[in-house]
Amino acid sequence: FVEKTLQTFNQMQLAGVKPDSTTFASILPVCAKMGTLQQGYAQNGLFEKTLDSFKQMQLAGVEPDSTTFASILPACAKMGALEHGMYIHQSIIESEFLSDVAVANALIDMYGKCGSIDKARKMFDKTPRRDVISWTAMIAGYTQNGVLGEAMRLFKEIPQPDIVSWNAMVKGYSQNGFVEEALETFKQMQLAGLKPNSTTFISILPACAKTGALKQGINIHQNIIISGFSSDVVVASALADMYAKCGSIEKAHELFNKMRQRNLISWNTMIAGYAQNRFVEKTLQTFNQMQLAGVKPDSTTFASILPVCAKMRALQQGMDIHQSIVENGLLSDVVVVSALVDMYAKCGRTQKAHQLFDKMPQRDVVSWSTMIAGY
Repeated sequence: FVEKTLQTFNQMQLAGVKPDSTTFASILPVCAKMGTLQQGYAQNGLFEKTLDSFKQMQLAGVEPDSTTFASILPACAKMGALEHGMYIHQSIIESEFLSDVAVANALIDMYGKCGSIDKARKMFDKTPRRDVISWTAMIAGYTQNGVLGEAMRLFKEIPQPDIVSWNAMVKGYSQNGFVEEALETFKQMQLAGLKPNSTTFISILPACAKTGALKQGINIHQNIIISGFSSDVVVASALADMYAKCGSIEKAHELFNKMRQRNLISWNTMIAGYAQNRFVEKTLQTFNQMQLAGVKPDSTTFASILPVCAKMRALQQGMDIHQSIVENGLLSDVVVVSALVDMYAKCGRTQKAHQLFDKMPQRDVVSWSTMIAGY
């Protein structure tokens, strides 16, 4: 009970009780496990837990090592916690772990994902022993921040680009809406003798989906079949999304039905696909099937399904979904609540819409516009 041990230790100090040698003899072996615990949290996507465990470790007076830093920085990157990341950077300098390539790479990645591209580049330039991960982290930082020219210049300097580096460029072009460039990079990667993997396909398909490039999407689908990734649930979901967004909802439905296993992403893809193509009854039917399959809906699910209820003026179904939102603890999500406000307003329940709007912890331009339009 690592967390509980540290929590009790912190409560003891807050209560004004001074720890003795026996206390430290008990707590220090637990702290030694913190690096492993943080790795576990980070690998399982529990980023807030990762940061909390790091704070607990510091409160216990235990010095972090390179493994700790390499585990904690991705949590900062994922959460966009730049200030916390900068604080950890300072701790790394003080602990003299800046020469560790894994730590340096994690810093480059963190700064890039937090939008501080200049700091990422400074860190990259100061890294004496760069590996392919260093180069890829810097390229990804550039592409994520829309600096594609610098990303390509850097990519051309890599001594031996691997599949991860190529994928970073494909994803960068795709995310920024440069479909032709993404497809050309995809082609060049194959000419260089590298076989695409699931990440490659997941990166390039959204480019086709965004621009309605159905012909290119069909060609990539053929490549997926040849490469043996048809049964990959994430790749299949990305394919279904591409077909749905390109207006070929029948093909998306066919792929969905062929899936051996379906996850939250695949269900959300079909719900959004039916909604976008104005298949109202099919959208609600798929939502019900998803729940019967025991898959828990998330904010994306509700943001897709509520506009359908609003369009149909399906108040009772909208109210049932409202209850599901409460049960799933998503009533503080600004996108979900904005969709709820819109649903109630369009179903003629302006007062209920206003009540929800007034209770919103934060409001964006969408929520304000929704409420104004509801009157």
